[in-house]
Amino acid sequence: MEDYSVLTREKVNYVPGWNQTMSVSLDPALNYSLVNDAFTYTSSDDLDSLPYMGTYTTYLGGGFVYKMIGSDGEMITNLTELQRFHWIDRQTRAITLEFSVYNPNVTLFCHVIYLLEFLPSGNIL
Repeated sequence: MEDYSVLTREKVNYVPGWNQTMSVSLDPALNYSLVNDAFTYTSSDDLDSLPYMGTYTTYLGGGFVYKMIGSDGEMITNLTELQRFHWIDRQTRAITLEFSVYNPNVTLFCHVIYLLEFLPSGNIL
């Protein structure tokens, strides 16, 4: 497992399964646009994001993004497909989960960011 650095980060677009050419069959009855987009690199400028400072290292704001939108059933189907195509694999160095919640009782917005770092040792911070 290679250590993460700004110079060695992956910025190539892929198709599901981390292939550069289509070699998997997708069910045409389902909408796989979000799954396909998850294998496409998105820059930090396109995401309007800043670098994330972790315990192990700092990660630039770009990467491979899955947007959790749609019904519960659609999200479960898409996450199952991402698991089938090994979207998170041994090459994954960090995962960020960002979401906002709103409590109308007290008119409170809360924005949460979780950062999971995958270390070369196999541990997760």
